Amino acid sequence: MKTNPNDPIIALDVVKQENGETEKSFQDRLAIVRKDFQDHPPLTKREYFASLALQGILANPEFCSQISVWPFAKHAVNAADMLIAELNGCE
Repeated sequence: MKTNPNDPIIALDVVKQENGETEKSFQDRLAIVRKDFQDHPPLTKREYFASLALQGILANPEFCSQISVWPFAKHAVNAADMLIAELNGCE
């Protein structure tokens, strides 16, 4: 299975009908979730991976001292792209 970097980190299809929940109640809840997704789209996988990489970069004082201040975000995005490429079996 390929990792699409533009896919959201949260899939809408994980919303399931709960035990004892009526079909109408479930459909109402699902409509709210869909509206929320439209109004506030979740992070993409690429954005999420980059944010985790940036968190790690900023948490490591040894790495921070080896690169100048401004390219932290670029390094994080590059790390995210490399992870996605690795997940997709690219070299």
